[in-house]
Amino acid sequence: MARRRLCAALGALLVNGCTLEATEEPESFKDCHFGELSGTWRIEYQDQRPPGQGCGQIPTQTGLLDEDSLGPGCQIDQSNVSPDKCQLDMQARCPTSDQLGTQTWIVRIRHVAVDELQGTGQLAINYPTGACQSTYAIKATKKE
Repeated sequence: MARRRLCAALGALLVNGCTLEATEEPESFKDCHFGELSGTWRIEYQDQRPPGQGCGQIPTQTGLLDEDSLGPGCQIDQSNVSPDKCQLDMQARCPTSDQLGTQTWIVRIRHVAVDELQGTGQLAINYPTGACQSTYAIKATKKE
């Protein structure tokens, strides 16, 4: 449940702005639209840490990339879209779904094709009894 909310929070961040390690933009794609994306997107996360370390794998999510996707109590701390609208740097904080901890995402993502976004996200989850950190390769593909 906590991962589902953080995935929804990340989806909202992609529309509004976040901080991630970007992949190289293909030279031919320049028609970027961060801040104006709509439709349903499939978001895939690949944990860059070995199994058993970090926060673990996040399941693939499908949903809208809009501000309403951010869960209750979430706050965007930083959101910057590049002047060409091809890159989004963003940081957001949300409570975990059980309300006992907090999660922070720092994301940098690039609009690399009409129907594709790529980048990385750093996730930190903090509970009174412990914490975890992971870095994820992120790929979002427009479904409709």
